[in-house]
Amino acid sequence: MGEAPDCFGERISPEHDAIMGYEIMHKKEKEGVLFAFPDFYDPYRIEGYKGIEHQGPILSLLHARRFHRIFLFLLPEFAPRPDLLTAEIRALDPEADIHTVDCSDCVTHDQIESMRLLRVRLKTVKYKNRELPLTLCWGEIPYPDVYIGLAGLLLSGELPARLIVVRSPEATAFGLSRFVELDFNAGIFSSDMLDIPLAPSDKMSLRRQAEQFGIIGSHSIMQHVVDVCQILAPSSLPMLLLGETGTGKGLLARYIHALSGRPMDRFISVNCAAIPESLAESVLFGHKKGAFTGAVADQEGKFDAADGGTLFLDEIGELSLPIQAKILRAVEDGIIDPIGSKKTHKVNVRLICATNRNLAQFVDEGKFRADLYYRLNVGEVHVPPLRRRREDIGRIVLHVVSRINATLPLPKIFTRMALKVLENYDWPGNIRELENVLERTLRLSPKNMIDAEDVLFPDAENGMRDTALNQWHPGIPLDEYLGNLRQEAFRHALMLSGGNRCAAAKLLGISPQAVGKYLKTHPDIM
Repeated sequence: MGEAPDCFGERISPEHDAIMGYEIMHKKEKEGVLFAFPDFYDPYRIEGYKGIEHQGPILSLLHARRFHRIFLFLLPEFAPRPDLLTAEIRALDPEADIHTVDCSDCVTHDQIESMRLLRVRLKTVKYKNRELPLTLCWGEIPYPDVYIGLAGLLLSGELPARLIVVRSPEATAFGLSRFVELDFNAGIFSSDMLDIPLAPSDKMSLRRQAEQFGIIGSHSIMQHVVDVCQILAPSSLPMLLLGETGTGKGLLARYIHALSGRPMDRFISVNCAAIPESLAESVLFGHKKGAFTGAVADQEGKFDAADGGTLFLDEIGELSLPIQAKILRAVEDGIIDPIGSKKTHKVNVRLICATNRNLAQFVDEGKFRADLYYRLNVGEVHVPPLRRRREDIGRIVLHVVSRINATLPLPKIFTRMALKVLENYDWPGNIRELENVLERTLRLSPKNMIDAEDVLFPDAENGMRDTALNQWHPGIPLDEYLGNLRQEAFRHALMLSGGNRCAAAKLLGISPQAVGKYLKTHPDIM
């Protein structure tokens, strides 16, 4: 290997290294376990136009100190060949106990996810070496998500370690030490101060916890929704979730309840649209035996069932004005009055309401009480439709497909083109419709790799076909009718493929050239 540089980058002869360096290494006490993240300067770095070679951060440290065990956490692309670095380490210390850990999946460009994955890797190795003190060495980690993840683990105290930052050789020219040591064995911040999965009880971050409830999305609009829910969750304020059908308002309600600190089993959900108007008061507030014909026993209402917890009223806009008045009293005073009861009583209920109606317009039309609306919209949250956050569709698809694959004999995957088709569809039914299309496609397709033409849009296809067929009536020439049908097919395929002619051709079962030829004569369908 020729002459080896010392920790300050100066050349020393192999003979001198054999006589001095090796003896010095064996005189040093071993310091425990070293966790090291190699970078593009390991094992050597080349400086200047003369190509002067210096030891990289890890070799520099190991030239000065010895460790019982060395773990090399390898990141993609910038990590060196582990065999080359291992050979250089063994040249310094033939007795070195070296292990490599693949951390390529820790580079996610999502700080929370990277921290979670790093945590799993580090926790396993740390537990197996818990009897030895821990030293962490990093040079110039090129991935911000990994860098921030490691910093968070250190600051929280979950990774009790001494951190050694190895400066470049030029630092010594300015009178600076080559090594900077920081003791993080006790941490600096408590784990619960950070919105990251650091707590010893393995609590996930709030964002990861939201994903566990099926709330998937990194779009700024959706992140704002989640942030508002996190802020309001611990309070007792009523909340109003507004959004189109299928946007996940029910999932958000459960997420808010989970963060509220109220008992998890005290979440009561009611679909107000499914309750007959004549039974709504009884269902919500309960009744006493003999209160009306058929009341053969006392019946507990949903407000009582949710006492101490959360009551979720979905589609609240469907309730009548008299019922709204009783809900207002329950919200303002916590008092309910069961049918047939001689006295009222108090309940402690957090109320979350949802609707796909325009309640402000309902107020103007006299269909919804203004006082109840203004009481509810203190905690108003607008849940965006899926078409306003198309970049989240890919992650949602992966989440849903993973869940469905667990129930299939063989897992199936979607190609990039199939994902493109899904991202370009407008999804009038939002996440609920997306889940239905994915389930239908995965269970009915004989293929294990789902391509663009395999995605089943039964409603969209039937709607297109029915529209075209309904345009025909006696007297319309056959050529004109078939031309309309063909034009509708091209328009629909181009819409699903986002204007990609190759993808549209696949959906139509024709060549891209045929699509291009058709568009030349029908440019208006784009």
